[in-house]
Amino acid sequence: MSERKYLRADEIERLRQAWKNWYRADRNRRAKYYWVFLVILHTGARIREALSVTEADFSERDCQIKLKRLKLKKSRKSSKDLFKIIPIHETAMDEILTIRLLAAQSGMLTSSYLGFYFSFKHCASIAGIDSKELTKPHTMRHSYAKWLLDQGIDASRVKKLLGHASLNSTLVYLDETPEDIGEAMRQKGLLRP
Repeated sequence: MSERKYLRADEIERLRQAWKNWYRADRNRRAKYYWVFLVILHTGARIREALSVTEADFSERDCQIKLKRLKLKKSRKSSKDLFKIIPIHETAMDEILTIRLLAAQSGMLTSSYLGFYFSFKHCASIAGIDSKELTKPHTMRHSYAKWLLDQGIDASRVKKLLGHASLNSTLVYLDETPEDIGEAMRQKGLLRP
């Protein structure tokens, strides 16, 4: 049986709270990592995609973030394929833009890949997430995809949103553990609580 590659809702909430507390302890120096975490949390972006976001990539009016596709097949040559537009909840957009502005004002807008990576691992540890697989930032991409699919978003739409070339890449996120299946069956009344 393969190990789960996404965080459950309670783990995401603990991780989010750990990030928020970690950020609040030193807002000026940590804002540059926290806003990247929020972009990844709310868009399913890869780290390098989130790190490449600029001010011009935010559409506050439309509640969208434009992400540069960094993993493109050579067969995709159209300029429209260079970016993907991700809709985002207005509350999340406000939070990201507020934190990003603080980072810019403190002169620390840019984060490094490794700096973010180690910050993520640190916050995952604080949140009590100890599985080696689940303490990687890419786990947030899996978690976002799983959340969308659990909300009833069609797999082909999730594929497009994440920028996958193949539906099979998206279907990997549907990998259910026996515990997930049991919980779903309990929610439908097919098993006793």
